[in-house]
Amino acid sequence: MTTTQPLELLAPLSGVLLALDQVPDPVFSSRLIGDGLCIDPTSQTLCAPLAGVISNIQDSGHAVSVTDDNGVQVLMHIGLDTVNLAGKGFTRLVEEGQRVEAGQPLIEFDADYVALNARSLLTLMLVVSGEPFKLLTPEQGLVDVGQPLLRVTPQTAADEVKDEEGDALFSKPLTLPNANGLHARPAAVLAQAAKGFKSSIYLHKQTESANAKSLVRIMALQTAQGDTLQISAAGEDAEAAIQALVTLLVEGCGEAVAAHQPAAEPVAPESSATLLRGVCASPGSAFGQVVQVK
Repeated sequence: MTTTQPLELLAPLSGVLLALDQVPDPVFSSRLIGDGLCIDPTSQTLCAPLAGVISNIQDSGHAVSVTDDNGVQVLMHIGLDTVNLAGKGFTRLVEEGQRVEAGQPLIEFDADYVALNARSLLTLMLVVSGEPFKLLTPEQGLVDVGQPLLRVTPQTAADEVKDEEGDALFSKPLTLPNANGLHARPAAVLAQAAKGFKSSIYLHKQTESANAKSLVRIMALQTAQGDTLQISAAGEDAEAAIQALVTLLVEGCGEAVAAHQPAAEPVAPESSATLLRGVCASPGSAFGQVVQVK
């Protein structure tokens, strides 16, 4: 690995700085998505913490990623469970692929609306590309938008990682069950699982595809419930990778979803099957068999 000049990341908004350990969401607090920090905002405009390209901005406006020329990739996620707001309370000011400068406004949000309708306003700034960093301010306290927060040391691999040669294996098409598609939380679970295999792995949605080991690229597919997806893999453990990741997708990647019904067993016309929607009793994840009580 070779390194380049350190890069300072600026505060994307004003507020109270908190450690990730204090975030009441295990996917963020465990750093599954990436390491970084959290801000309880007092301002309502999210700004770019570094210069670069908008590598992904969710249609719902609650999350955005910026990638600089050295490959440092920063994800900002406004609030917890804000994907459920379906874009209400958020105004996107930039588009995917657009080049932005440090401090440039990216998203405006209605803090009152978000606070009343989502689990939390806590906003995450995560270095999802994995570079080491140093905190430039006390771990807790007030910060102002544009204030230097992190010093990141960019790292560049001497050789680019190449895809495995040979024919790729493809899974059968599957229907995505997640109510809000593969947003940050389930996308992180899928990417983390994919990284456990040596094969090159891709997630396909119609004519688009994404490296399944990249959280940001998965999110960039802008998947929605009911989308038809496929997994492809090329390498020595391709079959095992496809089997594991297909199972993970069908089961919701850690999110509660309706019980999977094989397409080969359609419901008979006389059936009076009822769709039952669950409600969240407490934060976290659980695994088990879903059954319907008649």
